Amino acid sequence: MTETERHNKVLKKIIESTSEEELLDISFINIVLYLQEKLKYKRKMNRANIKKILTSILNHCTFISPDVREDFISIVKENYPNVELKEIEKKYVEIVNEGTIDNLLQEISLKNQKLYEIEKETKKKAHEEVIKSINMCFELKDLPKVGLSELNRHLLKAVNSNDFYKKYKTNDIKELTSAYLNGAEIEEIKTTIDNIVFKTNIPLDKVEKTKEQIFGALISDYEIDYILEEMSAKEKRKEFIYKNDHEYTMEAIKNAKRISQLPDYIVPSSLTTYLSGNATIYSNDNRIKGEDLRQLAKLLLMGYKFEDEVVINELENIIISKYPDKKDAFKLLYNKLSNLPKTYYLVEEMNYFFKKEKEFIKKSSSNVNLYLLPSKKSPVEGGKFYTCFINRGERLDLIKSLPENYEEMDEDVIEAYAQENIDESFKKTGGIIIKRDETIGNVNIFRPNDGTISITPEEKQKVDQISDLDKEIEEKRSILESTKKELEERKRQDEQIKEVINDYERKALALQSELIKQIAAIKGSFGYTNEQGSVLKRINNN
Repeated sequence: MTETERHNKVLKKIIESTSEEELLDISFINIVLYLQEKLKYKRKMNRANIKKILTSILNHCTFISPDVREDFISIVKENYPNVELKEIEKKYVEIVNEGTIDNLLQEISLKNQKLYEIEKETKKKAHEEVIKSINMCFELKDLPKVGLSELNRHLLKAVNSNDFYKKYKTNDIKELTSAYLNGAEIEEIKTTIDNIVFKTNIPLDKVEKTKEQIFGALISDYEIDYILEEMSAKEKRKEFIYKNDHEYTMEAIKNAKRISQLPDYIVPSSLTTYLSGNATIYSNDNRIKGEDLRQLAKLLLMGYKFEDEVVINELENIIISKYPDKKDAFKLLYNKLSNLPKTYYLVEEMNYFFKKEKEFIKKSSSNVNLYLLPSKKSPVEGGKFYTCFINRGERLDLIKSLPENYEEMDEDVIEAYAQENIDESFKKTGGIIIKRDETIGNVNIFRPNDGTISITPEEKQKVDQISDLDKEIEEKRSILESTKKELEERKRQDEQIKEVINDYERKALALQSELIKQIAAIKGSFGYTNEQGSVLKRINNN
């Protein structure tokens, strides 16, 4: 097989490759091995000298060049001093005529290009799969882990892809990260690169080259756009999940028939816990905790928004108590908490939850419905024994709900059947004997520890918590209303005082003007000037 045939076969194989595994193993080592084979003069050529020849070839992207010829002859002569110059020149011509080195360069270049295309297509498909998986998620835990760390990794790699300074860290590129997240245009990206390079100790004659290399690396990294698109899709999906969860929760509260059916994940501390989990602005021990945010949570539950003055004041109080010396603390905390996606959803859910829970108590929706079903275990002498069953919420139509042969069923079987198929709160609570004369005989009813059947201790505890919270919110609301009225009254009084002072000043100015006119008239009637008046005054004083 001729060199041309070999070369064409390799090119065809590379072009037809569809995966990295299908690509031929061609690299610069093939050129090194070829030169070693061609430059055998009794002993192998020094590997370091072959690398020098390879460097010269790569610098000129070809073997057929006067400069490469000169380097080739010089290096080979240095390695083989006993070989005549004509012989070395002849060897150079022989290698040129074979064309193998330039063919290998072309094959390596085509392979790298093909590899880039395959990798790009593979990453594109992976990116599309990530977007697809994001859009199919219905729970936050299922969302893929794509975020700032991945973006910063690519940006750092690009920024450090220069020949003069390779020590940039995440802190150094915050401005660049922010620019990309905010969808900055090319000119803004260039300005940001200028600022980053300006802050580093790079020689002035290298600055422009450094900026060009960084910008080129950023533009060529197509994965940055993929990451930004994935982050955007993830944030949108988060909003969808939050909204979907919120609607589900509100519907669950709405459809609840009794306290036990209300969502058990809503508790009085839900909002405080959520806020405190997102309130870290400095990585130190003095972090903002739930207890620091209780008053803020109460204000939000009362209907205030983050832009309201009373909420802003509360945030300022938190900062004063936690970070009195940090000038940027308020801005950091306000921006972080006011942009949380779930806050107002939680407020709406909690208020609706507590309202519905109170309604259940008032309407006795937690009261027990009592059912008496005839039992097979009736007494031998007189009367009939009935098993007592209860459930909470809506009264059940047991005749329609239970099997037709329920009278033949054991009490435990009826209880299990009803709990599984009708209502999980349905349970056996004792029994009662009704005599033949229809009077009640012996009664055996199971009761809770507190002696009531209308509300459980757990429900009572919840009601007490709600009542305490309502009282506290009402007290705070009253204080705020009183403070508001007091401020309005002070403002009104201040305006009245200001008006009186202004009126007094106007009258004083008018009186002063009138006095000046009268004095001038008196002076004129006596015929003396201001200077004469001053002299006369001095004489009188003496």
